[in-house]
Amino acid sequence: MTTLKNTTFVAFFMAMVSCSKFLDVEPKASISGENIIVDETSANAALNGVYSALRTYYSVDFQSIAYLSGDNIQWTGSQSQVQEFINHQVNAENATITNTWKEIYVAVNRANQVIKNVNELAANVISEDVRKRIAGEAYFIRALAYFDLARTWGGVPLITEPTAGPTDNAGIARSSIEETYNLVLADLNRAEELLQETTNRFQATKKTVRALKARYFLYRENWQQVADYASLLIDDQANYSLLNPYYSFFADGVTGTRESVFEIFYNANEVNPHRGQWQPQQNGGTRQWAPNNTFVNLVNDPTIGGSRSALVAKDNQNRWYGNLYYRSPATDPTYVIRIAELYLIRAEANA
Repeated sequence: MTTLKNTTFVAFFMAMVSCSKFLDVEPKASISGENIIVDETSANAALNGVYSALRTYYSVDFQSIAYLSGDNIQWTGSQSQVQEFINHQVNAENATITNTWKEIYVAVNRANQVIKNVNELAANVISEDVRKRIAGEAYFIRALAYFDLARTWGGVPLITEPTAGPTDNAGIARSSIEETYNLVLADLNRAEELLQETTNRFQATKKTVRALKARYFLYRENWQQVADYASLLIDDQANYSLLNPYYSFFADGVTGTRESVFEIFYNANEVNPHRGQWQPQQNGGTRQWAPNNTFVNLVNDPTIGGSRSALVAKDNQNRWYGNLYYRSPATDPTYVIRIAELYLIRAEANA
């Protein structure tokens, strides 16, 4: 992902830290107050709130920064803030940037709350296994959040204590990119220690942590670590494998296939807004994002795209649209890590 200019970040951050509404939101499954986590039931409920925040920031805004800044998606709408990504001239007051920043830090704050409170619970109200699992999943989500922040902005303010009010954690300076990546790795190491080596495609486990470590070390250009961590999952062929044909991991309403390492699920109450952006008007969408001609030609060439032509379709006006997100209601998962990625990054590391 193209890193946004430091000047954009500084201007935006100065505006953010002066705003009394920073993290002042009431999202679904929100947690607040020092004593909200009092036992296993409330700890699990609070962890669900962390995942809910992850669903929010992985729904549209964060991913659209990458989509629209790339070279295979076209924007068919008219909003100037979106056109800025197409033009690679993003202003500090861009609403997508603002929303993404706030959404990611909501996830960070909820993870901080869970990590702090679950570790303060007495042994007679929570089992040690449950404590470790909940804390480990929160550490993983915090690592993912800071990794996404680092990839987008570079170094960011590192907040590791809960923020209950607008003055809490105020005035924390921006850390360096090295310090930000160090926190990501520390959180991943802690999560790997705490979590069990089970297979769960919707919640973090030790295997999920190792998959994200492979991606992390790719960005750090530590090629041996990339290959080692990717191989841990690639070699686990009893649980992970590439599917044939290509579209088997998303077509026909499937979720949690053997190709998926970590995907975020949505339901009828918390839908995935991706669908509306990609689907055409005849299917109840707006088709504001659409594959460009280069992408369409590539996926429709069987010698290059194989069976990836299932990713696109034509509407009743003979226009191409993206068809990865197609379910109604919009319960399409967001695919965060697939085994296909681990093959790809291991090949890059070996090269």
